[in-house]
Amino acid sequence: MPMTLLAPCGDPATVSIDLSVAGPPPATRQRRRPVIAGTAVSVALLLVVAVVTRGRPPAVPVPDDPAVVLRTAAAAVESAPDPSPAPGQARFVATRQFTLEVAPTGTGGQDVIGVDQLVEEWIPADPRGTWLQRVQDAGPPRIWDETFRTSVPGEPAPVTEWRGRCGDYYPSPGQDPCDRPGLWQEPTPAFIAGLPRDPGALLARLRADAAGDGADPGQEVLIFAAQSLERGLLPRRVRATVYQALALLPGLEVVDRARTIDGRTGVAVGLRARGALVEIVVQAGTGAYVGRCRILLAAQDGLPPGTVTDATSLRTQIVSAVGRRP
Repeated sequence: MPMTLLAPCGDPATVSIDLSVAGPPPATRQRRRPVIAGTAVSVALLLVVAVVTRGRPPAVPVPDDPAVVLRTAAAAVESAPDPSPAPGQARFVATRQFTLEVAPTGTGGQDVIGVDQLVEEWIPADPRGTWLQRVQDAGPPRIWDETFRTSVPGEPAPVTEWRGRCGDYYPSPGQDPCDRPGLWQEPTPAFIAGLPRDPGALLARLRADAAGDGADPGQEVLIFAAQSLERGLLPRRVRATVYQALALLPGLEVVDRARTIDGRTGVAVGLRARGALVEIVVQAGTGAYVGRCRILLAAQDGLPPGTVTDATSLRTQIVSAVGRRP
């Protein structure tokens, strides 16, 4: 039985995966991408994954130069004001997160786990008020059972809700939640205020903050920028500057003029390195951030080329109240 997972970055296809792994697991940062790890083992896995596909060409021609794509997106973002919630209303931010993990078991085997989550956040009209975050499975987790050689549903995660002033769901003693420093993955007002306004200086800041992982530096910059965009918290001026900064990143290319992520289509701009493609997707006309993907270009730990190991999609909207969905 194949696993049924989110089909990010294109159309799903059933592929046979031979997990032949040897050697120590590579170093990763678990908070940002799935762990691909394991010990010597060989199993066969049928898994529904998303593969790199070409969509229909957009109505408006898309340039070959990624810098032009990103600068055009920046101009579109700057020209359209952000909608603001009226008193009593809220900004609704929904992020769908897919990860594919290969992890060792206690018996020397290996599990392949597909996790598809939906993170919903409500930000009140006064952002210094109480925010609400709700986390739930967007699809049931699936695990490859090596003993019975079949895909089985994992234990569903309970729906969790968190509330916190200024979005600080885990407040630190003595720290004002509305004045906490923040980071790229949690761009607070203080963090945003400290970002350079010059695209070149912002790229240098991204490089410095993303350094030291051991992964490709350019891809790390792209991931850090994407993580800040997908929180849905950056004002339009800052989003535009992020696009302009990425336009200066060497090695970028227009990967797909009609990439689909979770039902939304945009232009994929990405960077190939170390056997993987990391890309962000933006809408050509509006400059809206759609999501990101990490796709294997070469076999890695038994996963074949074309496997999507990490994907997110972003949707934002003004709603009538905190806790109300569109």
